[in-house]
Amino acid sequence: MATALILGGTGIISTVLVEQLLARGLQVSVFNRGLRSNRAPEGVRVIRGDRENTAEFVQTFASERFDVVYDMICYTPEQAEVSVRAFAGRCQQFVFCSSAVV
Repeated sequence: MATALILGGTGIISTVLVEQLLARGLQVSVFNRGLRSNRAPEGVRVIRGDRENTAEFVQTFASERFDVVYDMICYTPEQAEVSVRAFAGRCQQFVFCSSAVV
């Protein structure tokens, strides 16, 4: 079964992404701070953490492997660099999803 990680996963766009990936039969994980009231659908693995704590963020994924990682909460060049460090060699595809805000 293909695996996907969504950094974020509770926003307007990423909630739909989670639903679409589940509908396609992927095993889905989300990483976020757990501050929003909406919850991940049943069957979604929730990984709690704060990407601003870069050492912890990188360590969280040190032994993880995903087919695809979607970064929905990257807002600075520094965050992008940390994502590259965290997922280099640990995923087949890395998708950076930006918005007008970025």
